[in-house]
Amino acid sequence: MAKSKAPKHAVTDYLPTYVSVEVGGERVSAFEYAETNQAAVHVITGWNPPNVSRTQEENDSANEMLRLELSSRGLEVIKARGGNPRTAYFEDGWGVVGLDEEEAILLGHKFEQDAIFRITRNRQTVLGCGEKRWSVSRGSRRSLGVQGAIDFINDSHNTQYLQHHLDRYFGIGGSNEIFQGRNFEWFSKDSVQSAFRPIDFLAVAALSVVVLPETQRHLLEDTERKYSKLLKASMEHEKAHHRSGDMAWLWQKGTPLMNLHAAVEALPGIGRVVCSKLLAAKFPKLIPIRDSRVEKLLEIKPKGLWWKPLHEIHEAVKPTLLELNGIDSAASSLRALDVLLWLESSERGF
Repeated sequence: MAKSKAPKHAVTDYLPTYVSVEVGGERVSAFEYAETNQAAVHVITGWNPPNVSRTQEENDSANEMLRLELSSRGLEVIKARGGNPRTAYFEDGWGVVGLDEEEAILLGHKFEQDAIFRITRNRQTVLGCGEKRWSVSRGSRRSLGVQGAIDFINDSHNTQYLQHHLDRYFGIGGSNEIFQGRNFEWFSKDSVQSAFRPIDFLAVAALSVVVLPETQRHLLEDTERKYSKLLKASMEHEKAHHRSGDMAWLWQKGTPLMNLHAAVEALPGIGRVVCSKLLAAKFPKLIPIRDSRVEKLLEIKPKGLWWKPLHEIHEAVKPTLLELNGIDSAASSLRALDVLLWLESSERGF
């Protein structure tokens, strides 16, 4: 059946609901349970049908009937609870893995529920059970941290999921989604490292940022050859150190790359995010692209050093990234990491 627009109460009442499950006598977030078990969890209750308050005895009886219904299908159920994060109100129910979504919705309808929940490791979706189907969802807003990101990418259970991210973004395998950022590589491949050119501004425009015309002209004219000197010095610095096993040469104070970064970031309308994108067009294997949502995902302070933690993650996950399809042809592994973290931060609602 076709989906329709969710009623307003679905957003105001259902979507913020905090859903937990009972594991080993303790309650854990349903997001955490879904991630640990690498599976989607459907949560259904028998309470208060059809949206009318019932006695505790009536609710317990309805929930027991629901448990028996699920068990009769050979499914293992766990205790679940959905609570309003702003009040003490909650409803008990059951969490189940392996139930077909249509069956889950029909079961919710059978027990006269307005909606049920589907929870994955990074999204909570409310599924309407009425004749008109609707759904609304939100991200988990669960950060990973630096080590968590390393573990997440290197977990073999996530390989297919990560590949799906890259396929979507770069259009691998005929994906119909259009991400303008995939054009960054097409423009930046013609960038000249020794000077800023108009192609650089087209490249960063693909990443949804615009360099002010006056700043573009300043970089293009470069009347004092300030930026060309910094770019050439950075190229020599890379050439002298790129084989080093210690990446500290990349972010040590006073190096040509750090001086280049400081000079460009200080220009009108640039700032740290646009600066990272401009320099990534020049040094795609060295400079990671900065993004505020990824900062939150990785729990990195906005004013903190960006290159170091990103390269720490990259070095730890590079073998995994190189096993994925499309990286060699579509982007460097550092750029692929940027894409994966950006899409994951979006999925998680940052």
